[in-house]
Parts: sequence; C-alpha cells; structure tokens
Amino acid sequence: MLPTIQDGEILHIQPVITGKLRIGHIVLLRRGEQFRAHRIIRRRGEFFVTRGDAGLQHDGFIPRGHILGLVIGKRCTITGRMVRLDTPGARLRFFADEARRRVAMLVGVSPSERMEEPRPESNL
Repeated sequence: MLPTIQDGEILHIQPVITGKLRIGHIVLLRRGEQFRAHRIIRRRGEFFVTRGDAGLQHDGFIPRGHILGLVIGKRCTITGRMVRLDTPGARLRFFADEARRRVAMLVGVSPSERMEEPRPESNL
C-alpha cells in the first residue's frame, strides 16, 4: 500500500459492517492464506474491487465475507504516533491522487515520473 502504508507499520483495524464501506476506504482482506490491506476502488452489490495504492492491477471481485475490517490508522515506525487513515481528508487525498493517476495514464506519463521544465528553443 505504498506510499500510504510503509512496510513495518502497525495497522489499527476496526470491525466493520460491509454495508458502510465506501470507495476510498482501506480494508484488511483475506485472499486464501494471504492478508492484504488494500483500498476499495469499486463496489458491485455484495462484492468489492480493491487495489493497492501503488498497484496497476486490481484484486478482482472480493466477496464481502473476505473483508475482515476497516483500517482506521497506522502507527508510524519513525515517530510512533498514530496516523488516522479513515478520515474524510484521507479519502479526499486518495481521490485527488487517483485523478492525477488517471490523467497521467491518459497522456502516457507514469505518475512517478517528474515533469521536466520545457527548454527554450535555440535559434542557432
């Protein structure tokens, strides 16, 4: 879930009623023997589509029974403080990042690439 969640950070999980989950929430889910914290990017009835923030591929349709809880925060490995991940502001940042990501994909630029300043043309 880079860059939102770094390796080694402790997550705070809250049990959740799946009917209250919204696009942009980060959830803990189980796929086979693996546990993942991924963000909800779509909902179709009783199924959710999730993806890691840095991922290009989604996880497919996840039945609501595979969602174990809502990630409400993380404990930063550097400062030790709790950082909330379930606030409206956190979801808003996701929507802004997602919009930038989609625009970058449309114009063929990787979101991680930096834009170079245009160079003035030389009249030599």
